[in-house]
Amino acid sequence: MKEKSEVKVFRLNDYQVPYFLITHIELQVDLSQAPVQVKSRLTIKANPECKNIPQNLVLDGENMNVLSIKLDGHVLRDQEHYTLTENSLTIHHVPLDQTFYLETGAQLGINTTLFGLYKTEGIYLVKAETQGMRRFIFCKDRPDVLSTYQTTIIANENEFPVLLSNGQLIKEEKLSENIKAVTWLDKTPKPTYLFALVAGDLEMVSTPFVTKSGHELNIDFFVNKDSIHKCNFAKSVLQEAMRWDEKTYGLECELSRHMVAGVNKYASGASEPTGLNLFNTEYLFASPEVKTDADFLTIANVVSHEYFHYWTGDRVTIRDWHNLAWKEGLTTFRAAEFCEDLFGRDLMRILKGKTLDATVSRPDSYTAVRSLYTAAAYEKSAEIFRMIKTVLGDERFYHGMNHFLRENDGGAITIEDLLLSLQKTSGIHLISFLPWFTEEGIPQLGITDSYDAENQQYTLHIKQSGPTDDYSARPIPLKLGLLDENGKEIVDDRTILVDQLAQDIVFNDVTSRPIPSLLRHFSAPVKLNYCHTEADLLVLMQHDSDLFNRSEAAKKIILNLIEHYCSDKKIELSPDFFATYRALLHDETINTGVLAEIISIPAENVLIDDVKTPDLDKIHEARELIVNALAAELVSDFKTCLTRINRHTLTSPSPFESFDINEANRRRLQTVCLNYLSHVEPSKTKQLALQQFGDALGNNMSETMNALTLLCEMHVPETAMALSQFYNCWSQDVSAINYWFRIQASAQSPHIVTEVRKLMQHPAFDMSNPNKLFALMRPFLKNPLGFHAASGEGYQLIAEIILALDTIMPDHGVSFAKKLVNWEPYDAKRQQLMHDRVVFLSDKVTSVGICDVIKAALEKPYKKDSGVDPSQSAAAIPVAHQMLSWMENSNAVKHTPVKTSSLNM
Repeated sequence: MKEKSEVKVFRLNDYQVPYFLITHIELQVDLSQAPVQVKSRLTIKANPECKNIPQNLVLDGENMNVLSIKLDGHVLRDQEHYTLTENSLTIHHVPLDQTFYLETGAQLGINTTLFGLYKTEGIYLVKAETQGMRRFIFCKDRPDVLSTYQTTIIANENEFPVLLSNGQLIKEEKLSENIKAVTWLDKTPKPTYLFALVAGDLEMVSTPFVTKSGHELNIDFFVNKDSIHKCNFAKSVLQEAMRWDEKTYGLECELSRHMVAGVNKYASGASEPTGLNLFNTEYLFASPEVKTDADFLTIANVVSHEYFHYWTGDRVTIRDWHNLAWKEGLTTFRAAEFCEDLFGRDLMRILKGKTLDATVSRPDSYTAVRSLYTAAAYEKSAEIFRMIKTVLGDERFYHGMNHFLRENDGGAITIEDLLLSLQKTSGIHLISFLPWFTEEGIPQLGITDSYDAENQQYTLHIKQSGPTDDYSARPIPLKLGLLDENGKEIVDDRTILVDQLAQDIVFNDVTSRPIPSLLRHFSAPVKLNYCHTEADLLVLMQHDSDLFNRSEAAKKIILNLIEHYCSDKKIELSPDFFATYRALLHDETINTGVLAEIISIPAENVLIDDVKTPDLDKIHEARELIVNALAAELVSDFKTCLTRINRHTLTSPSPFESFDINEANRRRLQTVCLNYLSHVEPSKTKQLALQQFGDALGNNMSETMNALTLLCEMHVPETAMALSQFYNCWSQDVSAINYWFRIQASAQSPHIVTEVRKLMQHPAFDMSNPNKLFALMRPFLKNPLGFHAASGEGYQLIAEIILALDTIMPDHGVSFAKKLVNWEPYDAKRQQLMHDRVVFLSDKVTSVGICDVIKAALEKPYKKDSGVDPSQSAAAIPVAHQMLSWMENSNAVKHTPVKTSSLNM
């Protein structure tokens, strides 16, 4: 990797409370100037909790040209009084015995990272999370420094009629003919990452909301004028989320106004700044003609997640970035609970799937804050909180959470603080859950069983193990049930706390050897090792009262068949196998969405991840064999199922005008059935798909995409025309056209890498827009013929993208780098090719996050393949060259801070 200044490592054990507190921040943001000018006035005092406080105040700041610095009204003119670097401002000899004021004025540099203040679609906004505030003002950019804010925004009122920030609007004034100023006051102390600013020509739609206690507030959405109608679903979700939090956690929204603003070019899905949530419109806009059913569910999750942060993240925040997992994990769990209540508990758990992540939720060190924003911090931590709730029970969990949040309102806390509080209110030992957050690896439950027919006693023998020899037992709630050979439940749903390395569970009065249904509802994020026979799995698949485990049994059967095929064994499908699928297709008691998931064969990319030693070609062959066999054997049953679900659908009232989960489930099952039928009746299925595509185009995105996906998978000649029609219909919609990119990047074509390269040159593609980048590249990464192309072309393309993102959006480059370095599961040739690309990048990338990923990867072993030409790793990098050219043309150069004349503050 390129030489660069020493990278600072932040360690949890080195945490110290801040030497200085910033109690209040006054901002004046002048958007009428070019470059934008920002003046700040910080009210600062020494922290009374600290001893031996240095007389130098160090503030974070970057990408600014400094115009003035004042300490208590006195202009600081030379470096005897301050030191300025590319990423900090140090003020020498500040007073320690009294409150003091630091004023700075600066011009902001050009911003391509999408953190800090930037302009997109004619809209200015500040994305402060995680460390974007330092690109806006000089500050202590850390979570445990909480300040109140007064923000004045100056702008041309014709260009920026809407000017928003946190808190309440307290003043509006006209400064000249076209220039106006507005002032917002936020009296609730908050860290820098929860600051927000939005300025633009936006339309407002307002909805009143009355809380359970009678408090009235407005929910205000600010988006471009053409998209107001696309906010109706998100608005309804937000109202439902407020009601749900009141009912479930006893938490009300105490704001006088809750605002939501959205732009298309945003670095993440959304952010939770207090009272002014910022959204990527990809996760905000939803109407049936422009969004699929799956995206409706995603939007519901994201919108509710950001609102739930109001208490778990905003009112109570994190002490330091190491503890990110508590606010993100708990809020992710709260949003999951909400969506399960709204759309169906079993369905949402099945759709989410199992979270098995060996990564530490709370690392003890980091170099780049954004590296902490991992799936472990969100999804794995959410599962930990789900386990805690399982152990406590609903009443004690919700009561304990309410008590904790109200007791710590306005505070910045750690995971230990939360666990100890819940432990105190519940009387149950919970600090034992801390290793779930702090230790890496995935615990394993090895389970065997024995049956004593004479005493009618059945015993489960459980052994808990981890990745290291010194692994200590963790608390693991194991939900289970027992079924007889006919599928009748003989022991209903119960939870056993496994908290020892070896543990036996004994069941008495069991008249015959049962079939255990283990880890129901995925009650803990562990690997379960129990040898069910195929006959056992078929019984569970058809009869288990836990629908999550029905789905898991179906996946396990398919996975076993494919692993056998990868080991050069034949696939043999028994009569019972077909009979089970047939019975499910005729079972009208199962939720249609759940049924669709049970009977659908996992996608190739899922199987590649799950098979122990994946052979990509054999996985494809085996999957095709199974699908073809099921389609041929059950053709009439699939037709009967189609007729039934199209004739009538189980309905229940929907809280949303634009989305009905029952209709979404019907569409999903219809698509699964048609997919099977396409293998035995291709001509008829093609005509049905073409008719559905024609009828739905422009009216219903789910039915459009279901039909178009089916046409693409069937490789019919009409696919090209359908893709062209789709583009012509939606070319002016920046969100809808992302589906056009996704579906083409998913194509199972030997030429897919070449096709994706062509799409990257398309006028509708913009690598600097995360939505466009991921619309094309996420499905490509999941496409075995794309990312894992035997030639290595896919790895090279991803390496090019990583290098291109290194300077403009390094945080997104990290996510691609993690995919490229994950070579362990694959064959020697692919491991060699992936390793070569990583070596190639190692002396070219410069961003801390990507360098960390590559450095760690180069320490890992890999299988060398003598047939790979090492010269391939020195291939040209056209995408990177393209992006560097773009940066030069846009004058996206780094601004070096300089001191000039002072400004009046």
